[in-house]
Amino acid sequence: ESRIPVLTINILYALPKTPLWNRLAAEGRLRDGAGAESNVEFRLPQATVEAMWKRCIATAYDPAALYGRFAHNVAYTFRRRKAYPVSPQRASWPNVVVGLGMLGRVLWRVGLRSDYRGVFWRFAWPLLRTGDLEPLLHTAVIGHHLIAFTRECLRGEGESSFYAPAAVAAPPAATTAAS
Repeated sequence: ESRIPVLTINILYALPKTPLWNRLAAEGRLRDGAGAESNVEFRLPQATVEAMWKRCIATAYDPAALYGRFAHNVAYTFRRRKAYPVSPQRASWPNVVVGLGMLGRVLWRVGLRSDYRGVFWRFAWPLLRTGDLEPLLHTAVIGHHLIAFTRECLRGEGESSFYAPAAVAAPPAATTAAS
């Protein structure tokens, strides 16, 4: 269970049986969401809404901004959290091995191979020096996911709304053999 809150920024998608759905339905601003990023008829042009969303995620999930927020949370918020009770199950060798594997993958993928490794190391060194590995692992995994997600979206490959139904793939075109 992750104890780190994550901000996700999506294009608005009205869910059925909610006050938003009811209000937009009454205003005639709901549309068929099949295969679309949103089922809302925005007052702004769709291209403007998508451009605004892309600017938002590019700014919020910029590696320096993201790790800056993580560093603030580690310094001022995480230390005020209620600690999990120590148990033999949590401190078991299998869990230690899993944790070391995660640390190795984080250091390899983010610390050595990523193009934002300098930002990562400025964040990671103080935590490594003090042995505070839990927030390092959590934030590095979440950070890598959010940075990769943003880059996919900016290339047009990601989803701008996690609630939109998946687009149904068209069946493959029938081919005929030349006779």
